[in-house]
Amino acid sequence: MGCTGDNPLLPDSFGYRGGEYHNGAVWPWLNFADAIARCRYGFRDDAVRILREVGEWDLEKVGDHLPHENLHGDDGRGLREYVQGWDANFLAAVIWGLNGKWPQSLSLAEPAS
Repeated sequence: MGCTGDNPLLPDSFGYRGGEYHNGAVWPWLNFADAIARCRYGFRDDAVRILREVGEWDLEKVGDHLPHENLHGDDGRGLREYVQGWDANFLAAVIWGLNGKWPQSLSLAEPAS
């Protein structure tokens, strides 16, 4: 379903139960940023896997076919938060990463071998 943004989980007294929001939720935008980096440095198959898995959970398995700001870290359900601007990372991962068309401003040095 994707990597969570917080680990280890905090106790429920923190204000969010385990798996919710800033206590173990899956943040699609963070996974998409990871996919962009993997594309950029030659790990395209990993990037495609991430995009497929997160996309499947976010858009299909939840059942509402809408993107969510975050998903419950245990069962993948959308947590009712509306999509934010940073969720556009999905489009960047597809357009730039998978197509290999990087804007000049993102022309990074090749990784050291």
